[in-house]
Amino acid sequence: GNCKDDNCPTHTKKERSLSPATNGPLKKVMVRIVQIALLYEQITGRKLGITGEIAEVYVCDYLNLKLLSNPLSSGYDAVDEKGNKYQIKGKRIKENEGRIGSFSNHKFDYLIMILFDVHYKMIGIWKARFNKVLPIIKKHKKRNPTIREIKLISEQIV
Repeated sequence: GNCKDDNCPTHTKKERSLSPATNGPLKKVMVRIVQIALLYEQITGRKLGITGEIAEVYVCDYLNLKLLSNPLSSGYDAVDEKGNKYQIKGKRIKENEGRIGSFSNHKFDYLIMILFDVHYKMIGIWKARFNKVLPIIKKHKKRNPTIREIKLISEQIV
């Protein structure tokens, strides 16, 4: 749930969830953020760099995960009810190519990759276990595997 209590015994501070995207105000904000980002890109030719945040909110909404408020310190972005740790990677693509962002050295239980078209319309969500992802991460000096590599070891779930 949406625990806002700093003294909550059920959730550590890192694991307290933000409101899921199905929550009215956040859903409206996410729509506005995407509209503003696309407008900014149209005017300046530059990307606003919001894909990661959009990806995390979409995935947590679709998969009913709890989004962490401070993922940088933990090396994963979300948790499920069983405490499994999820690393979420999002990418806007024109064609089915390119690389996803670099991975830190932190361990997680599952990778979730979500792909969007250039207008942030979801193309699909893929899920893979950490032990299948790790060899692919290690193959790349920058720890940034290709979309194709991730798809080969993942199951498309949406």
